[in-house]
Amino acid sequence: GLAEDSSETDKLLYLMEAGTIFHTKGDYETSNKVFKQAEEIADRVKTSISGESFAFIANDTVTTFKGESFEKVLIKLYISMNLLLLGDT
Repeated sequence: GLAEDSSETDKLLYLMEAGTIFHTKGDYETSNKVFKQAEEIADRVKTSISGESFAFIANDTVTTFKGESFEKVLIKLYISMNLLLLGDT
């Protein structure tokens, strides 16, 4: 599909959005499957220090997206909420 041909960072953003949509629809199992895939990608995506330094000097659009701390926390939050709503404590 569309996400399969995308970069790792695009996949991460796509999966986070899809996981949120499945959660909102009440499909907590699918939401967790999607968020676990997002979590794997977030752990792999890195930004080089030199790239960040150059981006600071040039502009913010040059830097590569990486999973920020709040995004990684958000993934874990949704996984936890889904498990609670499924009765899996």
